Amino acid sequence: MFEGDGPFRGFSEAVIIDVETTGLDPKKDRIVSVGAVRVDFRRFIAHSGDEVKTYYCTVNPECRIPAAASAVHGITDAHVAGEERFADIVDGLRDFVGSRPLIAHNCTFDRSFIDAECRRATKPRLTTTGWYCTMERMCFYERTRGNVRSRIGLQEAAELMCMPAHTSAYHNALQDALITMQLAAGIYMLDNKLEVGSQPSRGAAQNLAPLSSTIAASSRSAFEPANGTGSPQGSSSVFNIINIIPRWLSWLKIMR
Repeated sequence: MFEGDGPFRGFSEAVIIDVETTGLDPKKDRIVSVGAVRVDFRRFIAHSGDEVKTYYCTVNPECRIPAAASAVHGITDAHVAGEERFADIVDGLRDFVGSRPLIAHNCTFDRSFIDAECRRATKPRLTTTGWYCTMERMCFYERTRGNVRSRIGLQEAAELMCMPAHTSAYHNALQDALITMQLAAGIYMLDNKLEVGSQPSRGAAQNLAPLSSTIAASSRSAFEPANGTGSPQGSSSVFNIINIIPRWLSWLKIMR
């Protein structure tokens, strides 16, 4: 069941977040990495793309990482040996989030793990502003096209939007957050009936020059932070939204 707070309205800035874990049960499994992207959607859409701030760290889960989990995200016991616990990094992560709402793809998963880790650390929840779900909104807009869906995975969502998706066999929290951010920008535009740039969306789609995606460039071999440690890393990336405008337009035409 979706736990998102509905349409992406009532805010301009948000933080898109993704976690990788030791398993699927937040009651007993733990977080091993966190990736987050901070964006001002109205600025992003008005400029047809913009700089975003990113956060990434690996986390010591205080338990063994099963081989099945490592096969998904590529993070092993060796990667997290000596890294900080979630309890040690959560205050810095909260500073990055601030008072902004959180957005995730299938936010039930990410929210349940983050809430469970905050409880273990006897820390307040990461946000009190709300959670929003890109998968929930993707399913909603697909239904407007006559496609009844209860779930759309991130990889499929990226393919539906003609976006570059995973550049490796492994999932990476920051890479997935960057992909989700671009999905969220399109959903924000539709939910708020915004236009891209200073001209109507259709004109922007025809006149803007395509720019290559920086997702692949921002990803790293084995998903290690730039300094080779699991310490929290902050950086900026610049994105252009031209590649997914046609799909947004097909939804927008139906909604208007």
